[in-house]
Amino acid sequence: MIVTALPQNLARLSVVTAFGLTYIAVGLSQARRYEDRGRSLTALFVPVAAIFGTVVGVLTVSRLQLGDTPMSPTLAIYLGASVVLGVVRLVVWVYLATVITRGTQAGEDPRGGWRLGMLGAGLVIIALVLVNLNGLLDIQDQAFVTAYRYAIILGYALGHVSLFGAFVVGLPASDEFDGDKDEIDDDEDEDEFDDDDEFDDDGPAG
Repeated sequence: MIVTALPQNLARLSVVTAFGLTYIAVGLSQARRYEDRGRSLTALFVPVAAIFGTVVGVLTVSRLQLGDTPMSPTLAIYLGASVVLGVVRLVVWVYLATVITRGTQAGEDPRGGWRLGMLGAGLVIIALVLVNLNGLLDIQDQAFVTAYRYAIILGYALGHVSLFGAFVVGLPASDEFDGDKDEIDDDEDEDEFDDDDEFDDDGPAG
């Protein structure tokens, strides 16, 4: 039961993570106040990530040595789901990095927060690329393997800490949104006051 439940739990975790990151990216995109500055290559990030993740995932699965284990439908579904979830995870992080990079290039405030977010997403993407390439590399040097693993761990850790720091410093800026909301409330109050004055001037019918 534990062996069976582990892939299912990882799949659920991957889906929830993908949903959460997409939600953050969409929220940051909607919170932006400035237009993109010129043409950017960021539009290519997501499709390139999808192609890279798919190719690497398929090659990694094709290199697996199953030995005497038969290719059952359950195993085939598991391998296919592993490839799909790996691609989705990479694409979602790249989408988040694309949104933050465009905001940074446009000069969104706070600039330090957007830059920290771009750094954090970039570090996590590097770690994910290393994870994907791990299945294609045949490394015998134990020291290099250890360094490779530490690079992945540090990429994940520093990336998430940087992303958290970006929100701590105020990503995205909400001061002007609060001011706009106050102005809208003031306008509504003035409209209601004007309506009351018109009613008083007309007087009761009779």
